[in-house]
Amino acid sequence: MATWPDVAGAMLPAAAAVCAAATGFLLDEPATAATAVTARGGRWAQVARGAVAVLPLATWLTIVATAPAGTHRTPWSVTGLAAQALALTLALLAIRRGSVTPGAAVASAIAGLTLMPFVIGPMLGWNGF
Repeated sequence: MATWPDVAGAMLPAAAAVCAAATGFLLDEPATAATAVTARGGRWAQVARGAVAVLPLATWLTIVATAPAGTHRTPWSVTGLAAQALALTLALLAIRRGSVTPGAAVASAIAGLTLMPFVIGPMLGWNGF
């Protein structure tokens, strides 16, 4: 039991990255040309797919809620929420720039940004990692 908080500390950044990367894939739509000419239009399709962002968010909040007692739940919740909001924003910006499937690029960028402090931090001797 004494090693569980250490394992949780190492796994929470990875779980945050996975949930945020999943959010990046939500707006992929290879059939954008087909959905843009429907009665409701392409914007409706984006909103409908964006509403599914609740699933990775709920997964993340469940992971944080079930973390060991020594885990700082509020900062971790905010970290995951911010990473997922950034992923959704980047996907929307990529769609606006004309990309119909921004998921792979957004997911890799978000995973890198989310994990970078936890990989580089110990090498630089930052406290708290």
